Amino acid sequence: MSKAKTGWLTPSDFGESMPVTHPLYPRGPWYYRDCRNLTFVYHTDEEEALSRLPAELELVEPATAVLTIAENGFTTTSGQYSECYLGFLCRYEGEVMVYSANLFETKENAEILGREVHGFPKKLCEKIEFTSLGAGDVRVTVDLFEDHRLLTAIMRPSQNEPAESHENLPLVVLKIIPDATGSKTPSLAQLVKCRYELTPIVGSDGRAEIFSGSGQLNFDQPSEIAIPVRNMVSCRLMHFNGYFPYADSILKTY
Repeated sequence: MSKAKTGWLTPSDFGESMPVTHPLYPRGPWYYRDCRNLTFVYHTDEEEALSRLPAELELVEPATAVLTIAENGFTTTSGQYSECYLGFLCRYEGEVMVYSANLFETKENAEILGREVHGFPKKLCEKIEFTSLGAGDVRVTVDLFEDHRLLTAIMRPSQNEPAESHENLPLVVLKIIPDATGSKTPSLAQLVKCRYELTPIVGSDGRAEIFSGSGQLNFDQPSEIAIPVRNMVSCRLMHFNGYFPYADSILKTY
């Protein structure tokens, strides 16, 4: 009787991600070029924020949400795509961070990479669109699917801001990998600290492409990013390049 043949793959042969013989995405770090984002910082409902914040994180008071809508011109993760992400200002051992609670993406590759590597809670949406209006306003819409708009944001850029006014706060995410047997206890649960390093683009006149101004948010449909706007703190439009390495550290493994 001939000896049974077994496969050749061993852990040393495994690729960066699944499928292990043809990984879905490249090894990091990942690069972002010719991007712009519109960021709203506002006070929100304290109980709503606390209900989404892991117990290890301290809420910055008053409860402050950070909602960013970004249009990425080129990336090494998924080419061109857009995203919308909601976070909350918090502290971990005294350090101020942004806890990423909910995100929407327009490209599956970016969704999968973000979930698998760092643990960003990304979901797909159909369209995120930036529009320049005649009066100089910038309008951004987020559509979960056709005829189901989640968000309409409008900003009027008015004041140019220096490059050093931008601060790359650390991000913290709760990474969950379900158990394959159906157990309610996940295979992996980690609180992950990482940094998405944004560098403002400086124009030919030597000025950073960062603009502040007035803005407003309208949540057109109930969704996980629709949380109360109590008081608008700031609104900024920025043109930037980005760099996203692997995580700084694992703050906790549950």
